[in-house]
Amino acid sequence: MTTRVSVRDLKTHLSNYVRRIRAGEEVVLTCRRRPVVRMLPVSESDTGRLAAVPLVRWNGEKPRGGSRRPSIDPAVATKMVLEDRR
Repeated sequence: MTTRVSVRDLKTHLSNYVRRIRAGEEVVLTCRRRPVVRMLPVSESDTGRLAAVPLVRWNGEKPRGGSRRPSIDPAVATKMVLEDRR
């Protein structure tokens, strides 16, 4: 069975949806009524496969930041905000 859920509802009831996904239910996350993410339970074979992919590594220490602060062009930031509000 597939359940559709909005971002707001997922944030409000996250534990409930995680429990349902673990039980085998498929949950589709929607943003402005459009499906954007499909969430499924992870199987044991998926866990091993995902652990073998070295996408991100963490040695357990506090991350060290770069020497420069990130910067963004104000015009680009404005454009991104306006696109997000549509």
